[in-house]
Amino acid sequence: MEPGIRVGTGRHAFRKELMSLAAEGFDNLSPHILLMLSEMAMELATNNDRIDVIDAENETRGRTPTGSV
Repeated sequence: MEPGIRVGTGRHAFRKELMSLAAEGFDNLSPHILLMLSEMAMELATNNDRIDVIDAENETRGRTPTGSV
């Protein structure tokens, strides 16, 4: 069986683990893989920000009476 990296569930836990791996490294990860993990973490942060904006918009729409938008 191959050893693996365990990550908690949820987009925030995954991003946190990516950032940690990119910053601290892992014994058997190459510099190229660490760079890729760092880039993935940045992309995920951007997507999380976009999701937060959409969530806020949806919340606002949910509080607005139908036909008022």
